[in-house]
Amino acid sequence: MVRAGCGDARCVMVAACEFDELAFRSILRKDDTVVAVDGGFASLESCGVVPSMAIGDFDSLGFVPPIDGILRYPCEKDASDLELALDWAIGEGFGEIAVFGALGGRLDQTMATIQTLYGVSLRGVKVFAVGADCCVAIVTGGLPGDCAAGVLVLPAGLSGTVSVFSLCDVSSGVGESGLAYGLEDAELTNDCSLGLSNEFTGAPSRISVKRGSLAVFLPKSAAPYL
Repeated sequence: MVRAGCGDARCVMVAACEFDELAFRSILRKDDTVVAVDGGFASLESCGVVPSMAIGDFDSLGFVPPIDGILRYPCEKDASDLELALDWAIGEGFGEIAVFGALGGRLDQTMATIQTLYGVSLRGVKVFAVGADCCVAIVTGGLPGDCAAGVLVLPAGLSGTVSVFSLCDVSSGVGESGLAYGLEDAELTNDCSLGLSNEFTGAPSRISVKRGSLAVFLPKSAAPYL
């Protein structure tokens, strides 16, 4: 077992969907704890990375990984392998979780990933996912004792499309600055497309929410800054 022992420690998970090794290595830090989620073990094995833990029912992988850190679950269960892995990471005290290999592929699985990440964010953990061509950061404001979780700050020099959607019925006090279209103390709801297709301008940018949770869709180039 791995024990983070510090809310600032980071866990990097790799699940079974499409995996970008370059993006993975671009965000990986020396002290990160790497976790394979079921078939994600094969992706890590292909790039020579041995995870500290492997978690799942291993039906998509086809075998139990030959490492010491194993949490195996039955195939018939009420939570996805990723959700079980995220619960483990939170229990181990990780304050930040990055997820690879969980966007793309089946649309229902991607939806399940975003919903699960939303639940993680509500528990006060910083979380984001990186896919084949984009990344998604969950930004939550209004948590007890929260002074920074409701803000995402990105550096100058980024380009591409930014979309921001409310994950709850109403997210209030939403701000977007440094982008082509600004918002100040706005309200976003989860029943419309307002928030779609903003753009980086090359300037530093900031996305914030006072109360509620946002899914922020970004180009993959933003991943090292999340």
